[in-house]
Amino acid sequence: MPELQIGLLYKDDVYKDLARVAESHRRSSDGQIIPEGTLCLVTMGSRKARLFLRGDQSADSPAILLDERTRNVLGVEVGQVANLHFKPLGSWGEIQWAWSATEPAYRIAARIAVLSFFISIVGLIIGLLSLFPKG
Repeated sequence: MPELQIGLLYKDDVYKDLARVAESHRRSSDGQIIPEGTLCLVTMGSRKARLFLRGDQSADSPAILLDERTRNVLGVEVGQVANLHFKPLGSWGEIQWAWSATEPAYRIAARIAVLSFFISIVGLIIGLLSLFPKG
């Protein structure tokens, strides 16, 4: 992964758990282009953040735009050049991201969905048990 210069994220994107990276620099460790809107584990050394990677139309420079919260999590500063690695995440990663998302609407919706899933499993088990006669 090429080194990317850390920049300020656009005001409308703050607290959305996303990063902006030009497509030419949005690549996985095996060199594959990561499609825009993909949820990735972004790592720098031992520090990690789950972020959606979006494009940056303003430039094709080797830069990544991050909000302050994400910069603090990754331990980087504006203007710093950092070697970041991107790993696309699957469904389980999406659930983990949503559970701890910065945006309260995403976080609350995810928690209600997970709770509903477990309640439905309990209901299914109780329903199946009622099909068998007692005694």
